Amino acid sequence: MLRRPGTATSRRAEGIPSAVAKLRQVSMLIARGKPVLGAVRMIGVAAQTYDHWRSEYGSLKLARSSAWSVAGRAKA
Repeated sequence: MLRRPGTATSRRAEGIPSAVAKLRQVSMLIARGKPVLGAVRMIGVAAQTYDHWRSEYGSLKLARSSAWSVAGRAKA
């Protein structure tokens, strides 16, 4: 579901903490011996989406991304 610009929460603001959490899930599955593609499929996203999230949010920590999300909502 797409949200209109200017609404209380944008799609991107909701997605950052969720993306970081899913990246952590994938890394845990990989550490347990699952292949990368299998781990990505288990969390229910496309490989292209995973690659995008990894390049954009891979270095973020969950607490930091949550702070960005709250700050983004305050500006809107």
